[in-house]
Amino acid sequence: MLVLSRIRLSWVLTLVVAITAGTAVALTSLFTQTIPPVPVVEAILKPNCTTLTLTPTPNPVMRGDSGFVLGQCSLPPGARPAFNSTGAPGAVTPIFELPAVYTQLAIIQHTEGVSCNVTSPGYLALVSGVFIQTMPEGLYDYCATFVDAHSRNLPGFSVTWTQQPS
Repeated sequence: MLVLSRIRLSWVLTLVVAITAGTAVALTSLFTQTIPPVPVVEAILKPNCTTLTLTPTPNPVMRGDSGFVLGQCSLPPGARPAFNSTGAPGAVTPIFELPAVYTQLAIIQHTEGVSCNVTSPGYLALVSGVFIQTMPEGLYDYCATFVDAHSRNLPGFSVTWTQQPS
């Protein structure tokens, strides 16, 4: 009986080796593909909210008034900047379309109670589609100038930022 068991075990091992050898021969490498590394870049600008809170001057805006609106993120009891710049290298580009009542869109350094005009700290007029090569690190708000308010509301608009790392 022991001889018969050894014969069966020997036969099973021979069969396993034969199957494995046949499988190894059947596997043929067709090709190799390499997945390259993907660069990771730092966002140059980081928003603090998706919808801004506007503070108009004059307040309230009356029909025929001209002035500006300061765009910030609200956080009672104060305000947060609309966005932060990390100061990372690379160009950023604002893309927007101003409604007819607005004459200019600019960014300024975030400061509580600041007014919007060309003497505001960090004032930089934006041109849609024109890049800013280096955005200094800091906190920023929007400043939109309007003339001759004539409808029930000053219309809203969006600003989209893109970046090109250096």
